[in-house]
Amino acid sequence: MLCALAVISSAIQGGAAHIAMFLVGRFLNGVGVGALLALVPVYMVEISSATTRGLLVDSHDFLIVTGHVSATI
Repeated sequence: MLCALAVISSAIQGGAAHIAMFLVGRFLNGVGVGALLALVPVYMVEISSATTRGLLVDSHDFLIVTGHVSATI
């Protein structure tokens, strides 16, 4: 559900005909991606084994921060 919201709102942003359409897509994308950023580590903890749990969650956090840093350069 959240992935579909993120994809649809990205399409709305990409095909925006005016600023209001873009802002609605931006808001919906913020909700969808924000929820995914909070829920993905919880899901990874639930399905991973105890030996790889920390590595998976830490790599997720590292890649999120790396994406933020590369976007600002």
